[in-house]
Amino acid sequence: MAQKLSGLDGYRINTTYVDEWRELIRQSEFALCPRGRFPTTSRMFEALQAETIPIVIWWNVRARL
Repeated sequence: MAQKLSGLDGYRINTTYVDEWRELIRQSEFALCPRGRFPTTSRMFEALQAETIPIVIWWNVRARL
């Protein structure tokens, strides 16, 4: 998909960042997995796939203004 988008006008895909992130998570023992829009997040599955221990951040934090 990234290759298809990179050929279109207005799209620039930097796959170097993705490769660096994958290597970093593979070298880690733990991976922070902040909650997404749903109860599970893709970061949790990526952490498990990289054989790291996912640390799921679940609570809602609201800033006081």
